[in-house]
Amino acid sequence: MSLLQIPQELRDHILSLVVLSTAVVAPPESPVNPDEREYLRDTKRRSWSMGGSVLYTKDTQMKGIPTLAINRQLRMETLAVISHLNLPSLRSYKLDVMIVEDNLLWATWLYVPTTTTMVEEVHVTFRTMGASPTRSCGYNGGDGGPPRIVWDFYHLLERFLLVGPVGRQKQHHDKNIKIRHLILDVRTPDVPAEMIAPDVNQGRLLRLRRQSGIKYIKNPKSVVTFISSFLHYLHGWGEIAEISVAYDKVGKITLMLDGIMVEERLLTNCILLDSNASEPEGPHGKLEPIFQEWELKKPTQASTEAGTKTY
Repeated sequence: MSLLQIPQELRDHILSLVVLSTAVVAPPESPVNPDEREYLRDTKRRSWSMGGSVLYTKDTQMKGIPTLAINRQLRMETLAVISHLNLPSLRSYKLDVMIVEDNLLWATWLYVPTTTTMVEEVHVTFRTMGASPTRSCGYNGGDGGPPRIVWDFYHLLERFLLVGPVGRQKQHHDKNIKIRHLILDVRTPDVPAEMIAPDVNQGRLLRLRRQSGIKYIKNPKSVVTFISSFLHYLHGWGEIAEISVAYDKVGKITLMLDGIMVEERLLTNCILLDSNASEPEGPHGKLEPIFQEWELKKPTQASTEAGTKTY
């Protein structure tokens, strides 16, 4: 008996299990099992960083939901299940990033329903885990350049735009991925409130830790301020050919704190909107025509039967 011949209720249950087992991963509770993670230096970087402080999960098998590619009926039923489960759209991804001891970024893909080069939304959650045991950490200033962790943030973005939410690549290539909307959501650490530092800069935080002997966790507002500075760097890099990949391929970036918008940047022409502003009307830069073309490139139902790639 084929899948299409069993009762609808049972088939929906099976499809739910397929979706949840192939496209959804629970975020790690804490940074444990470092042996299950690896550095990925498998792309031709354009930035000035090898991403040496970014750890990805090994051998990720999140390659999309297989029932989207079997036939039209199963595809439509799978889409209905995705909607019923209140999951994001097919062109949306979720990424969890743990900032471990102010030094390492542990990246885990949580939702990858299909592969596409035209991404509607990437929602990235940042969670701070622990404090640096020494004065040295990724937030410290560099030798005239930005702090090292800025390059690690950039490596995360650059690698996604080159190859997507995938594991180690056997050869260098550029899939020319574009993101309409990138959401960066900083979360308040799940620790007692007295363990969270005041909203101060990195130098004052280091002095506070040293004088008190307490390993205060970096305040999430401070992390938001830092990422906002990173976005400022990103705009400044837009005219530098070697590292302009993000500037060319991202439309809008929303920075959030615990799910509440702090600021938005229309990256293609760096219009900064605060949390009380409304998005300006009209064209927002050179990427907008590309995004408008997406609607014209939607596949027919017949064409989607050949594979899981949405576009």
